[in-house]
Amino acid sequence: MVSYIEKEYQKYILMVAISIFLLLLPFIHIKPMAPLLQFYKTIGTSMEPTLYEGMTVIAIPPEIYMLFDKTLLGEIVIYPALQIGENYATIFLISHRVVWENETHVITKGDNNPEEDPYPIPKNQILGVVIYYTDIPTERVKLYYILGSLAIGIYGAYKGLQLKKRQYYYGTTYYPYYKR
Repeated sequence: MVSYIEKEYQKYILMVAISIFLLLLPFIHIKPMAPLLQFYKTIGTSMEPTLYEGMTVIAIPPEIYMLFDKTLLGEIVIYPALQIGENYATIFLISHRVVWENETHVITKGDNNPEEDPYPIPKNQILGVVIYYTDIPTERVKLYYILGSLAIGIYGAYKGLQLKKRQYYYGTTYYPYYKR
C-alpha cells in the first residue's frame, strides 16, 4: 500500500513530467512541418471578423484533432498554398474555415470572402486545426506558454522537495505543532 506521503510525492513528480512534456510539445513532430503545437501569425483580411491581421493562432495537427472530433466541418484549418509569379514561386500558409468535407478532401472559405476557395484541399495537406486565437503578439504568446509550463514544473519540484525534506527531518509530511 502506498502511503499518503508517497502519493503526494508522486503528484509533484507528475507535475514536473507534465511541465517537461508541455515544453517539448512544440518540438515533437508527427509529420514534416507540423509539430503537435503550432503558433502562427495571421496575414490578410480573408478571415475577418473572426481573425484579424496580426493575430496569433494556436493549432494542432488534424490527426490529433480527429481523435476528439470526427469532422473538420466549421473548423479553421491551416494549409500551404503556392503562389506563382513571373519570376518567382512562393509557398505561404492559408487559414480558412472548412465549409465542405468528404473522406479525402475539404473545401474552405474565408469568413470575409464572398465565395468558396476554388480548389478542394487534400486532407493530408492540412497542417493544423486552429484551437485558439488571440490578438496578443505571437512572440509573447510563446513566452507565456514557456513561462506557464516552467511555473508548473518549478512548483511541482519545489513542493516535492519540500515534502521529502519534511519527511527526512520529521518523519512525516506534517510540521510538528506544539501546544504551549
